[in-house]
Amino acid sequence: MKASAAIADIADDARAAPYVLGGAWVAAFSLLVYLAVLWPRLLGFSLGFTNQTPISALTVAMFLGAVILFASRPAVMRHYSSAGQLNVAFGLFLALLLSKYVSAYAGQDPPGSVNALNNTLAYFMSFFVIGLAMFVDPRNEENFPRILLVAGLVAACLGIYEMIRQNSLTVEFGWIFNFGGPQNLAGENLKANMYRGGLLRAKSTFTHPIVFGQFIAACLPLVFLVTPERRGKLWRWGLSFIAFGLAILSSNTRSPLAGAAVALAVYWGLGVISSGRSRRAVFVAVAGAAIALIAFLIFGEDLLGLLGGRTAEEASSSQVRSMMFERALFALDSSPLLGYGEGRAVYVAGVFSQLGTLTIDSLYLSYLIDNGYFGLGMFVLFFTYIFLVGIWASRRIQDHARKRRLNAVIAFTFAILFGQSVLSIQDNLVFAYLGAAYIIAVAASARSRQAFETGLVPSTATQATL
Repeated sequence: MKASAAIADIADDARAAPYVLGGAWVAAFSLLVYLAVLWPRLLGFSLGFTNQTPISALTVAMFLGAVILFASRPAVMRHYSSAGQLNVAFGLFLALLLSKYVSAYAGQDPPGSVNALNNTLAYFMSFFVIGLAMFVDPRNEENFPRILLVAGLVAACLGIYEMIRQNSLTVEFGWIFNFGGPQNLAGENLKANMYRGGLLRAKSTFTHPIVFGQFIAACLPLVFLVTPERRGKLWRWGLSFIAFGLAILSSNTRSPLAGAAVALAVYWGLGVISSGRSRRAVFVAVAGAAIALIAFLIFGEDLLGLLGGRTAEEASSSQVRSMMFERALFALDSSPLLGYGEGRAVYVAGVFSQLGTLTIDSLYLSYLIDNGYFGLGMFVLFFTYIFLVGIWASRRIQDHARKRRLNAVIAFTFAILFGQSVLSIQDNLVFAYLGAAYIIAVAASARSRQAFETGLVPSTATQATL
């Protein structure tokens, strides 16, 4: 009976040992997530041989720590002992990484591409491994959506402050670390991107207004996690939506508006799907399609104008993206399977900005040119699997609060990836990889619960608790 009770505790949200990690790990992970949102990306320090920011230094330390935890803490691996999803997800992750290295070595500039890929692994893709190790602790699992929400609100308020002041915090407080000498191109780009149509394009602590706007848009489903128990505190809920809405407007970009709609639609759809009411799901899908069609018939002309560009600058931006796609498809004929190697897309299909620097405006276009159809396919397959696992887990979790947290993180992650369709800056990808790890960790608990209830708990887990 004692063994069965212990197994049940493991199966029920992995809480047989309530705190799998020490308090220092939990604090370090929370700090990492806060810094990923709130620390200005180009404000750093020099170590003589390299330039670093607190985010990059802590990321490398946490990545090494995560590897050590998997190797030395049985409780970390035990969390995933009955979850085949981890094996598949991690296998796809390794296949994605391998495809990128193959493209790098087979590309135009192997040394440069490998160096760029090493940076991508260390500072972006590593967040998936960090998350897998950190989310085995229930405190990190519960705190992660809240941290994103709180940090998002702070970033939103800073963006609103920029809108009121009509001046970027980066310029007002000198938040530009000089990576390249007196003529710092990164800093000049930040200044050049401040205004559109005479209005400031707020970017808060982020590197670009679109990066800021897309992150804020993705945060909208998280607001539903703080729905007050008493109606007298509804003002907190309302103020959060108002702050995020004003922040999106302050970015003065078009894509976050679509990102916000996608984030809320995905969260709403997940709530319907996870309820287990198939008839209701079909009804909602049909009703949603009908509403979308009616809205398009009424507002279609305005929508097309928004997508095409309301001002000359916006129209020019849309035309530039079309030019990039044409160049990419033409260049892809020479190397369709493996692409040109990490970091080469901007040289193959990029266009020159006003400052004379090359730029490309879609992560997926960049992936296609850098890694070919194979690399882009692996990226899409990896995240598609993650979302399918998330939907599976959402339908099986009984705890309503936990289900809402999972649904919000799935919607958040999907919206981040959606935003990358018009954005090649990878800063927000850290949240996509963290979201993927969160989904797998929660699904592992759901799988463990199901295995216990059907009497299929793995013998390794049973032996560990006897």
